[in-house]
Amino acid sequence: MLALVEVELAERLQRSFAVEDLKPAAPARLSRRSRAFPLPPKVDLRADESGKRYHLSVTSTDRTGLLYDIARVLSQNGVDIYGARVATLGERAEDIFTVSGERLGSEKDRLRLERELLVVL
Repeated sequence: MLALVEVELAERLQRSFAVEDLKPAAPARLSRRSRAFPLPPKVDLRADESGKRYHLSVTSTDRTGLLYDIARVLSQNGVDIYGARVATLGERAEDIFTVSGERLGSEKDRLRLERELLVVL
């Protein structure tokens, strides 16, 4: 079984695909605690000290597929991830990414990215 998985994975990784073809994660069922005490999602995108990269902070209720949806939105917007600190504290997900991209230079594009991330959270 392991050999079959390795072969299939290698084949899929060699195929080319368009970023636009990435589908959102399947809807996940939230835990009873998450439904009772929802955590309002927060997105904060700020330039780092050097001004070359940005720190993206995301806080929301944890769910299956959350990181995939965040990575999909970043990829669709041409944003590269240089580092990540991912933390899950019970039902709360607190993720901080170091990112860069040409489109992050514009305030308008940064606000649009924040809005798109809030939609998937």
